Amino acid sequence: MVRAGVNATLLACLLTFSAAQSSAQPNTATSARLVSDDLEHPVAIVTTAAPKQTLYIVDRDGSVLEMRDRRLTGAELLDLSGSVHRTQRHRLMAVALRPDFTVSRLFYAYYNDVQGDAIVAQFKANPD
Repeated sequence: MVRAGVNATLLACLLTFSAAQSSAQPNTATSARLVSDDLEHPVAIVTTAAPKQTLYIVDRDGSVLEMRDRRLTGAELLDLSGSVHRTQRHRLMAVALRPDFTVSRLFYAYYNDVQGDAIVAQFKANPD
């Protein structure tokens, strides 16, 4: 795990995403639709770029689940369930995909390890 530099990279990715979202035109007509109720403790959703847009659901218990066509596929991008703190409310708190994720397969996770320390770690997804 590389901590120095990764924090800055993660922050830059989050700020870039936030700036891009805030410059988008507001949608005047919004609606809500149930996507899944098969999740225990979802805390975030991240997505890849089109054309193969895939959603990843971050669960605080340590897993990142893949969702396509509004269905959980059963595939996991990440499973830290044995590496996250079991008693803290915040275990796996966030995941950020690199902008070139579909090519590099690199992403970052922010979580509390079994000792309770806050960790930002870089991971590489499997090719499939």
